[in-house]
Amino acid sequence: MATVVSQDPIYVTFPVAVRQLLEVRRKAEAAGNDPRAVKVRVKLADGSLYEEVGRLDFVGVQVDPGTDTITLRAELTNPKRTLIDGALVTVLVETAKPQSALLVPQNAVQFDQSGRFVLVVDPEAKVRVRRVRVGSAYGALFAVEEGLREGDRVIIEGIQKVRPGAAVAPTEAPLPPLEASVLRS
Repeated sequence: MATVVSQDPIYVTFPVAVRQLLEVRRKAEAAGNDPRAVKVRVKLADGSLYEEVGRLDFVGVQVDPGTDTITLRAELTNPKRTLIDGALVTVLVETAKPQSALLVPQNAVQFDQSGRFVLVVDPEAKVRVRRVRVGSAYGALFAVEEGLREGDRVIIEGIQKVRPGAAVAPTEAPLPPLEASVLRS
């Protein structure tokens, strides 16, 4: 008995939520792009990014009913034999065209009967309610599709202590780190 392994090229298989796959397909088709034209990057076990960029070469034909995921496979060149068959890696999938987005921590987004909102600090240092429409989640962050502009100051801590119209003395807080997620769009 023998196991045949391809080292160069090497294949990386990974599950993707059906919801994410459909979302990426819709956005790509709406933009006139090929939904399969994505770049696949691999983060190694030590956290470093593998230097070769791969391409998606297979999308499974069955959904796993237990996890609602479908298996995708990417092909990467492996000339230095850095990647080893069976090793665990983190897969980063990038759409063909990078997009910029305004990101806010998920804990800053609140809900009421009218929908989602964030509290912002206006130029006079007063708290204001700003209605937002959020898109995809990236780690602990939401992409805001409507309602915020670059430079808006969003309250992310002490939300329970402030009310709209109240004067505040804001201090800047660092954003949580952006962890790459599978099928970023």
